[in-house]
Amino acid sequence: MNKNNYVVYNIMTVIAYFYGIILISTLILLPLGVYSVIAAHRYSNYSEMSGLELSMNKKLVQAWTIFGCVLYFPFGLISLIPYFSISNNVVVNDVKEQEPQQQKSDSEPVEVEIDVPKTESEKAEKLAKLERFKANGLITEDEYNQAKAQLEEDK
Repeated sequence: MNKNNYVVYNIMTVIAYFYGIILISTLILLPLGVYSVIAAHRYSNYSEMSGLELSMNKKLVQAWTIFGCVLYFPFGLISLIPYFSISNNVVVNDVKEQEPQQQKSDSEPVEVEIDVPKTESEKAEKLAKLERFKANGLITEDEYNQAKAQLEEDK
């Protein structure tokens, strides 16, 4: 991301926090204040994203930009500057074709070894990764079940 967009999103972060604190203090507009604090956090994240990451999240950036434009008018209009600089043309290089994995026969033993996760969140991440591998055909149903059982044993 260029430096101007970084600066604009940081300015929007400050504006959103300012409005959020004011709206939360009124109690009547508490829901808008909470959303304003969430928007501030999002703007802060956008200031750290690369151009590619912003392109991949353009719909989400668009939604929070519109929210900022409406709620923080006229200051929120400055959030349009970086939004319109987000490129729609994302080029991916060095994509290699993968040959489909040949089905293993049922007679072959299946051996799956995974790292032992230490926390519950790591276990959830490992399980999600295993599910993605199974859905993409990278591992078989037997390999998935064996790895899942191994994860559950460690709980």
